[in-house]
Amino acid sequence: MGEGESLDVDHFHSRFGEKAAHAVKVSTVRRLAEAAGFRLVAMSEINANPLDNTDYPDGVWTLPPTYQLNDKDRARYTAIGESDRMTLKFVKPR
Repeated sequence: MGEGESLDVDHFHSRFGEKAAHAVKVSTVRRLAEAAGFRLVAMSEINANPLDNTDYPDGVWTLPPTYQLNDKDRARYTAIGESDRMTLKFVKPR
């Protein structure tokens, strides 16, 4: 499994019960991947950002590098940095 696939976040959240807009829990990704036959073999915090509280007017797109709000509160969002991201490695046993 890899990143880069498009996801209709609103549909995902309503279907799988996630509460925070534009944020998906690790437990949800694990549950779905394991239900599809994948096995989690590694996790990394390399893309984690504890400063990201996932509560922004335009979701993750408020943060850099997108800055959806342009210059509004830009210094605040720059200080937070990019969104908190999970890095998970799954394999599908043969």
